[in-house]
Amino acid sequence: MIRVTIAEPVALPVVLTPENAPLWQDGQGNLYRVASGMYEDCPLDAWVPDPDGLAAPPQASPDATVQIAAMDGLAALAAMGLQPLPDAD
Repeated sequence: MIRVTIAEPVALPVVLTPENAPLWQDGQGNLYRVASGMYEDCPLDAWVPDPDGLAAPPQASPDATVQIAAMDGLAALAAMGLQPLPDAD
């Protein structure tokens, strides 16, 4: 089993459903649906940390879904440059 964290731009067709994927944002205010879960196998298009820690993880992009495998979910979202939406008061 391997943990995979997904950040999907809200502008793309829905794969993650809004009910189970909270919204996060990048530094430019682009919104993403996010999910993290355990999978049997690593998806072929997922980025996996390099054992030497030299390759930086991919940044979230408003044009494409990004998947990071083998990292804690919150760490993966932070590595993608995402943060939770601020509470609306």
